[in-house]
Amino acid sequence: MFRRTYKYYMRPNKTAVAFMADAMETHRRLYNDALGWRIHCYETHGATFSLRDQQKAYARVRKGNPFLARCNARSIGLTLQRLDEAYQAFFRRCKTGGPAGFPKFCPVDRFNTISFGQNNGYMVTPPAAGEHWGKLRLTEMVEGKPHHHNIRVKFHRPLPEGAKRKQISITREGSRWYLCIALEIPDEKPSCGKGKVGVDVGLKEFATLSNGDTLGDSRTLESSLRKLRIANRSLSRKTDKRSNRRRRCRERLAAIHRKVRNSRRDMHNKTAKVLVDQFETIAVENLNVAGMMQNKRLARRIGDAGWSQFVTILDSTASRRGATVIAVPPQNTSQDCSGCGAKVPKSLSVRTHQCPECGLVMDRDENAAKNILARAFEPKKKQKNKKTKKVKS
Repeated sequence: MFRRTYKYYMRPNKTAVAFMADAMETHRRLYNDALGWRIHCYETHGATFSLRDQQKAYARVRKGNPFLARCNARSIGLTLQRLDEAYQAFFRRCKTGGPAGFPKFCPVDRFNTISFGQNNGYMVTPPAAGEHWGKLRLTEMVEGKPHHHNIRVKFHRPLPEGAKRKQISITREGSRWYLCIALEIPDEKPSCGKGKVGVDVGLKEFATLSNGDTLGDSRTLESSLRKLRIANRSLSRKTDKRSNRRRRCRERLAAIHRKVRNSRRDMHNKTAKVLVDQFETIAVENLNVAGMMQNKRLARRIGDAGWSQFVTILDSTASRRGATVIAVPPQNTSQDCSGCGAKVPKSLSVRTHQCPECGLVMDRDENAAKNILARAFEPKKKQKNKKTKKVKS
């Protein structure tokens, strides 16, 4: 069994939008209040409340609070669980020595998700055969009586058969609302291709394979750069942060970013599917993308390519369908010759690999992809003993 989340676009009416916005604001204040409670108790008594203690306390508070009484009891517990997970992550990062990142109070524009438990306070009705629009029914308590809100949901893809629904989340992105359904799906039968391949991700071509093929487009942001500049300038001129004009400018800017983000993720998913359809073993570089983003000249292009997200999606797709992804050290994959192993230093502007030892001439990225594939099947001791030198790749 594995878990996946399916995200669908919702088209609520004004009444449903008002209810969801009020519920989100109530959950935001609950989150901030619970966080302040924990901070105050630790500063005054040196102790903190556990998740169970807070859930019991707010269950009593809910009876006398008209705003909490409108919300589903299980969803309140999930918001408190969200705070507890932030605390646990903070303590875990403290132990490992990384940046701690203590939980913060959420402003209005930073809290955009509420969750509902398994079949608790909602009902999802998928569309009939041949249709795309289904229905989500949310329940709120009005003066002690349940009141239902029916919201149209566009199921652009059907829910998988045999999946068990665990919980749902309602997410707000600007002026749009989305339904996220977390499912527990039975393991799929292996459906990947045969053979093995090395993949070199780059800025000219998104992915170059060891067989010479290229996949994807690493420039999803460039077509929207002019629109982004205009929208940013327009937003900067609206100095009154409470005005409706500034709010509309923010929504336009967020819509452009959302389109770029969705296009990039769609390209990553399609590229990962093509690779898993054709190959059983896929070798990729274990890149330090955070370190590469320190390059001021290439930071925007590297961020636009989204290599880390692609590797995460590729690994998830491969594990679900029975393929294997091998991450190898990236040092010198572009400098070494895939034919004879000789080191051929070259700057990033040189796009053709020419080996003076064996006379091999090929595209720089294809040569790197062949080295990545060969390195994936080297003995581990040889990989560890290999000298790693920082070079441009």
